Amino acid sequence: MRALGADVVRVQGTYEEACEQAYNDCKNNGWHLIQDGSSEGYEAIPKRIHSGYSLLAAEMLEQLGGMDGEGVISPDKLPTHVLSNCGVGGLAAGLGGYLWDTLKEHRPRFIAVEPTNADCCAIQTQRDVYEADQAAGGTGNVKPPSGEFGADGTIQVGLDCKEVSPLAWGVLKTGCNDFVAIGDEVCGPCLKLLANGETPICAGESAVAGLGVLLAAGQNPELKAKLGLDENSRVAVVICETAPNPPLYIKLTGEDPEDVKARRAAKDAATTVVA
Repeated sequence: MRALGADVVRVQGTYEEACEQAYNDCKNNGWHLIQDGSSEGYEAIPKRIHSGYSLLAAEMLEQLGGMDGEGVISPDKLPTHVLSNCGVGGLAAGLGGYLWDTLKEHRPRFIAVEPTNADCCAIQTQRDVYEADQAAGGTGNVKPPSGEFGADGTIQVGLDCKEVSPLAWGVLKTGCNDFVAIGDEVCGPCLKLLANGETPICAGESAVAGLGVLLAAGQNPELKAKLGLDENSRVAVVICETAPNPPLYIKLTGEDPEDVKARRAAKDAATTVVA
């Protein structure tokens, strides 16, 4: 952002505190607030951002051959499962909502993945169940969620969110099939796997939670069954960022992200020449 001429103001605190500070600064200075998390009276811009996120889903379907540019669907080429990383829920809502609306009965099972120490969607789900039980008289003996998050935080900083966006939750609470939380220990192995694949991908630590769940399901029959995965599954995993923190990337992978990007550029150049 600084390279583009922006003034970056660091807030000592949580993501939520930074968002509150940004909101107040914009209000006091007459600035425009641009973020995908909604709040009371602030929905128009997040809606447009969610709509922008949906382009990822459209491109994914086209590249897989599941839907052409005219909107003609080929069910046998559609993914059966889509895994998306989830912070406040904006990206997941944009992707999941598009797949739901566009594919209808052909839509894939949609799985939102968040860090174990910042599983705000899972907690919101528990909160909704508790509130519904209380509204019915409390006959289900449902306990309220603790609302507590891991004290150690997470290196998946792009997903380190403690409150789900109300606008996103309106889609996710009915349109998401599963919420899964996964620990930071998967980040390094997933980054290495992507970096050393046939087509190198330089991903960030906040981009690989979905891949971590997929790999974990391959080793955990119970998780695999709960997610409805089998040998006939066609799984699409959304990788949503490149490496934003080179020192951390090097620590996790033992490799400079620029080297991975160079290998990818060479691969793409060779593919272009062959084509």
